[in-house]
Amino acid sequence: MGGILGSSPYDDIKLCLKDKDFMENKMDKFFDVPVKQTTTQDKHYDQTGNSKTHITQYSLKNGLVLITCDDWSTKMTNEENLRDIISVNLIGEDFKNFLATEAY
Repeated sequence: MGGILGSSPYDDIKLCLKDKDFMENKMDKFFDVPVKQTTTQDKHYDQTGNSKTHITQYSLKNGLVLITCDDWSTKMTNEENLRDIISVNLIGEDFKNFLATEAY
């Protein structure tokens, strides 16, 4: 498998983050002792640094699961029509290795 992505837009980042936490709690119970990393990073497209992405990554034997909430600044929403969004990505081992060693 390469990868599968599902996403949904939000008007309220707080609700997006609440739903992300809910998904994490479900994933924590679903997987046996996954390697889990959580971080917040600046969105590179927004040069002001006011847009963020909240990322949780589960490293599994056969790939990755990523749960993210993108929090675009009001300026980016108004000028670029970018909306806050939650995404769930399932990434297979081959695609994970490609991203880690070849894509960039």
